Amino acid sequence: MAIAALGALGWGVRSMLTGDAENVPPIATEASAEQAEQYSVSAPRRSTAAPTTTVARPPAGATPCPPVYGAVGAYASSAAGTTITSCPFAEEVRLAYAGSGAPGQPRRVDAWSPVTRQWYPMDCTVDGVVTCRGGNDAVVHVY
Repeated sequence: MAIAALGALGWGVRSMLTGDAENVPPIATEASAEQAEQYSVSAPRRSTAAPTTTVARPPAGATPCPPVYGAVGAYASSAAGTTITSCPFAEEVRLAYAGSGAPGQPRRVDAWSPVTRQWYPMDCTVDGVVTCRGGNDAVVHVY
């Protein structure tokens, strides 16, 4: 298209200089709709769907514990998974897990029990919520 426009322009200048202006071909100034569509640029599409948020909850039967500490990293809550697991211990496990590495990764942590006044190793796995088992049959859910 640019070459055709330059050619027409050159023909028009030549015709004007030689006095043959009546035979000057028109210069195209607008592209056809088809050509415009071919070269049009559109903005990227944006998703209008709102992001979804999943709230982690302890498994059925677990006892949610009142927080002793504020949110620690990605974890704001704990739950006792058995009747022999105390909430103060569950909160200590949450603190130990959240402060010992990347969130959502299995690992072993050592947690202090304010009830027995002893340290206990806890093996933590991840399946939606973090579940730590150890000590004297303790089960703690961290979420």
